[in-house]
Amino acid sequence: TLTILYCLYGASTTRAALIPCAFLFTALPWPAGAETALVQGLTGLVVSATTEGLLWFGHPAEISGHAIRVGEDTILINNACSGIRSFQSLLAVGLFLAAYFRLKLPVALATIVFAVFAAFFFNLCRALILALISLDGGDKAYATWHDPVGYGSVTAAFLALVIFARLFQNTEIPQSTTPDEPSTCQPAFVPGVAALLFVACLLPEGVNQLWFHVLAPSQEVPEW
Repeated sequence: TLTILYCLYGASTTRAALIPCAFLFTALPWPAGAETALVQGLTGLVVSATTEGLLWFGHPAEISGHAIRVGEDTILINNACSGIRSFQSLLAVGLFLAAYFRLKLPVALATIVFAVFAAFFFNLCRALILALISLDGGDKAYATWHDPVGYGSVTAAFLALVIFARLFQNTEIPQSTTPDEPSTCQPAFVPGVAALLFVACLLPEGVNQLWFHVLAPSQEVPEW
């Protein structure tokens, strides 16, 4: 896509489309090896930071693998608590906001970095709050507050990211050209390229329908 834009419209248009194209890439699955390494790394950081936070609050916590021991209690930090989902979600939201607010490239990169920081920071706050609730209120209180605390941390991270991007929104209004000075930067419409892009958008759905309705063998599903 970027190569086609560069050939048709030049470098400036390609730079403008860089962030939107990166946003589209977030819809693709991550490579298994990279995602596994990231999950393990995030889990280790959450365990270490949560243990340090518990020590600040007066709990004698110590690390045991991906678990935290506080006296006779054990708090398990599994892969779901690593923050990988909020990391991926906020990364996509950061790219979207950078394109939506028309941020310049340095500010857009700063927004993406802030999205990564916000994902880790608010997930750490979530893990620490749930650990304190588990130690003070037991498993029942933990189960009661698990989802509300999670939703609250994600919402806070999203709002912080929106505010950060909104502060640097590009408010410049492009100057309109007068009749005496016609615009020379209007992109040319190429019907062949437009038709190719349209077919490319319909291709995944067409392949999906072809596979599940024509090519895939039908199997009898047992009735219960």
